[in-house]
Amino acid sequence: MSTPTFLKRLILPGEHWSLDVDLRYLPVVRFLKAHAPGTTILEVGSSSIGITPYVNELVIGSDASFPGSIAPRLLPVIAIGSLPFRDKSFDAVISLDTLEHVPRSSRQLFMNELVRIARKYVIVGFPEGDAAERHDAAMEEYFVRQQGSALEFFVEHREYRIPRHEDLLIYFKTAEEQSSRVFDVRRVKNVNITLRNVFMRTIWNKRRAVQRLYFLLTGLSRCDWLFHFGVCYRSIYFLTMKQANNGR
Repeated sequence: MSTPTFLKRLILPGEHWSLDVDLRYLPVVRFLKAHAPGTTILEVGSSSIGITPYVNELVIGSDASFPGSIAPRLLPVIAIGSLPFRDKSFDAVISLDTLEHVPRSSRQLFMNELVRIARKYVIVGFPEGDAAERHDAAMEEYFVRQQGSALEFFVEHREYRIPRHEDLLIYFKTAEEQSSRVFDVRRVKNVNITLRNVFMRTIWNKRRAVQRLYFLLTGLSRCDWLFHFGVCYRSIYFLTMKQANNGR
């Protein structure tokens, strides 16, 4: 094993070796360990790895495709639109950085499905608001300047638009009504947008020496809470299911 690989395995909490991915998942991992250890998990929009490097449980992953090698603890299920699972099939349903890739006309259905399938918790996180939209525009411009081409996810962010907090309030209210359930909602901020501007520029810089700096910064992900303050790029919503509106 090479020295850089050994150091990565030594200092990083997961296998992504990505500060941005660690910062996205670690607050969710702490919540699951505190509230639902040993829980059954469905991750919608997992791609081929998802949350699996951070948990010991088998994870059912639902996505439109699974490029590359699939993580050992991920059981992939290809799905587009309505999800092929029964009501209340999983203790926790999570979806991170996926809602912004869903066309706006389909986002209510997407949220309804997450709530329908969850028995106890829904955790959904995504870039949110005007600041995130401006940040994406700046990052896309920088990426094209450094790499010479655009990333597809930036294009979808622009075409579908970044979700707003007021949109989510409507989605949640409608999901409650359609599922005849009620739930508590807790919103947390995720990744200071100025810090994200700095470290994303290191990984996308065409100079290898600058890219290596990103690896060093990733060691800070073990203290991920240091990044979640001020104006943030992402919001994560933790929904806790309560009794049904009909009392049953």
